[in-house]
Amino acid sequence: MPGSYSKQLAMKDKSPALVAFAKDPERTAVKTRLSDAFDKKQRHRIYSALLRDTLSTLTELEHSANIYLACFPDSNSPFFKKLADEFGVELTDQNGNDLGERLAFCLEQLLERHRPVIIFGTDTPLLPLAEIAAAIESCQYDLILGSAMDGGYYAVGLSGRKPVFCHELFSGVKWSTASVMEDTLRNARTLSLETHALPPARDIDTGSDIDSIMADLDNLDEEKRSRMKSFLQTQGILQSG
Repeated sequence: MPGSYSKQLAMKDKSPALVAFAKDPERTAVKTRLSDAFDKKQRHRIYSALLRDTLSTLTELEHSANIYLACFPDSNSPFFKKLADEFGVELTDQNGNDLGERLAFCLEQLLERHRPVIIFGTDTPLLPLAEIAAAIESCQYDLILGSAMDGGYYAVGLSGRKPVFCHELFSGVKWSTASVMEDTLRNARTLSLETHALPPARDIDTGSDIDSIMADLDNLDEEKRSRMKSFLQTQGILQSG
């Protein structure tokens, strides 16, 4: 059908957008659930290191993609501007009263120019790179979700194959609870969205998350183990050698 073919061509003409969703640690509290093991300065350093790791990964992952740093409370910050200069990413503001509104606004705005649009959290140091790259290439889905071990997700995105009211996708999601993924999948079913699941990955939110990653180091492949060890050593969590 000509209409369908034209739509496919329009999708191919739009480059992917990969978005790191981040807070300014100078103006907002970050990694508060690590406060039992790390002071404010250490938590700031850990957060910044995780964000830098995410940006480094995204810029290496897909050379044809546009990389964005979505900034909260806004992009008018030396912290964000320095990262934009260092990684060559474009800054955009997060807009909305809660996380769901901010995610929906970002997806709606960027889908006007890019397909797919995938938003990433900034506290997952072992993103499944090959699987993300394959999902970007195929776009054979409506919704993409990467589940975190705590019931949330480290990635959420839309291919743009069908119109989606993004605010409905996040309606009623109980943020910062173990039901975030379940709530979002329920909305996806209501909206008849075909969902592509990325492999699960562990966020670093609590001391036990760090313990679990350290305990699992020997089970990682060589590249991931080296990357994770480097991160832990930089933060003084793991001794070198």
